[in-house]
Amino acid sequence: IGGEVNGHVVLEEGVYTVNRDIYVHNTGRLTIPFGTVLEFKESIGIMVAGLIQSEGSKDAKVKFTLAGTTAIIEEQRRIEEQRRLDALNNIVEETTLDEVNIGELTERTTNLTDFAPPDVRVKLVGGKDALEGRLMVYSGSGWGTVCMHGWTEGTAAVACQQLNYVLKPDDWLLLPGELLREGVDSPIV
Repeated sequence: IGGEVNGHVVLEEGVYTVNRDIYVHNTGRLTIPFGTVLEFKESIGIMVAGLIQSEGSKDAKVKFTLAGTTAIIEEQRRIEEQRRLDALNNIVEETTLDEVNIGELTERTTNLTDFAPPDVRVKLVGGKDALEGRLMVYSGSGWGTVCMHGWTEGTAAVACQQLNYVLKPDDWLLLPGELLREGVDSPIV
């Protein structure tokens, strides 16, 4: 999908590949149902002068992501869920009822949160404030720094959307010398 929205356009729930920029004119309204995924090709984005809205229930979210990542993310979630289940099974097997120590069980239960992936899989670190910094993504079991190669204003706009920010076109790119050291030792993804 892609193109200009002048009137009211309502998408059906599903996964869409955005292969052309989407521009919602000031007279346009784009309605995206919850549970919909918009996968943007590299350097493709969305500009909104009118209105973009989402309808549905709280159980599903609208996701904006890079093309081809939805299947990868689902597979990562499946693997992470299996790891959590395996960790739970190991704890259950190690602890029998006659040897339960409440303090130990509480400590083990608390540590199970280490296996849960973060709700938001992108973050900024090392900037002057929460609105700037080195972009990091959660992949698999840890955080990694995003490589600048191929990074465009469009991909930066998608990352901003995932952080619930709006890209400021005049100064969206920080050069390496402008960042603090935080995150510099993280793997590059």
